[in-house]
Amino acid sequence: MVGPASWIVELENIFAGDIGQEPIEEAMDQLAGVTSADLAYHERVIGALNAAIDSARSGNEEVVSVINNGGGYLVQDAKTAHSLLTEVRDLYMVEYNRWTSQDVGDNSDP
Repeated sequence: MVGPASWIVELENIFAGDIGQEPIEEAMDQLAGVTSADLAYHERVIGALNAAIDSARSGNEEVVSVINNGGGYLVQDAKTAHSLLTEVRDLYMVEYNRWTSQDVGDNSDP
């Protein structure tokens, strides 16, 4: 579970470190590759993304600052932050499910 302030720190780590200036798809694949081997880390990541989405939905502009300070993506307001965060979360979950699926052999791209 991600606490009220800790989701901000985790979101900063995601946008400044994991995503940076990489395409979101590549960054989420790499992040999911790491979190698929560490359930507690996965729970922190998904908890932070969900908390940030909720915060953006409620109009919290702090989410905008966290994303914009990450160095790779810029959003204008909480509404666009919500859209970006939802996309990031959805892509992350697709990749996480791929990495954790029993049907995937070596997890490499075809």
